[in-house]
This record gives sequence, C-alpha cells and structure tokens, in this order.
Amino acid sequence: MAKLNADEIKATIHGLVDSGFYIDDFLDALDTSRPRLDEVMPGLPAAFSHHGVAVPDKEQAVWLLIEHHLKAIAAGESDPLEELSKLIADVYWDYDFHTPTKEYLGDSHGIEHS
Repeated sequence: MAKLNADEIKATIHGLVDSGFYIDDFLDALDTSRPRLDEVMPGLPAAFSHHGVAVPDKEQAVWLLIEHHLKAIAAGESDPLEELSKLIADVYWDYDFHTPTKEYLGDSHGIEHS
C-alpha cells in the first residue's frame, strides 16, 4: 500500500466535488496551487463524518493494516515474505513498535503468533 500525498488527496477531493459532493471543509484543499497535507487532510475526515463513516485512530489503523496483510498471507493470496515486506513498509516506519516491544518486534500486536 502506498501512502497518499497532498496532491493525491487534493485530486480525490476534486473528484468528489466533480461528482457532486461538496462540503465547506474542502475549501482549503481546493484553494491552493501547491497543497500541503495540513491543508488537504481535514477535508477527508469531515467528508467521512458527513457520511457517518468513523475514522480509526492511529492504533486502530495499525491493527487494520496488520490484519489486512496477515489475512492475505493466511488465505494464500500472496507470497508471505513479500506480504510481510509490505506490512513493514506500511506500519513499521510510521508507528512506534520499539517502545511496547517485550521480546520480538511486533509482539505488542501479537504478530509473532501469526
């Protein structure tokens, strides 16, 4: 999974507006030629909230990503080493696994049992 950048988020917001969905929280994203994340990000959670979709906090998001990758391995949908590499790319660098680690990296989330 690739991480979204400000230009991609702005393009997504433009697509939403073009398809007829508009909320005032999109203004900052639409009103900039060189978008920054702090300008475009607030519009997305506001749009989700408008439609009753809960945005997970960082801890929940990490669990969802771990679950996604481990299910792909368990279902035989991907090469285990390749999928674990994707998992590491998705969560390792942006989430502190070192502080809660007891013995094995990721054991705070039970990865060693998978």
